Amino acid sequence: FLSDPFSKDPNARMYKTGDLGRWLADGNIEYLGRNDDQ
Repeated sequence: FLSDPFSKDPNARMYKTGDLGRWLADGNIEYLGRNDDQ
């Protein structure tokens, strides 16, 4: 788990997955694949 940079709560955490994605100009997220061998 990592600190959540999007939360105002200093104790908030995010789960780090092996998924890769990117924000698109229209606000959608494009899934690019995995960062590991799963």
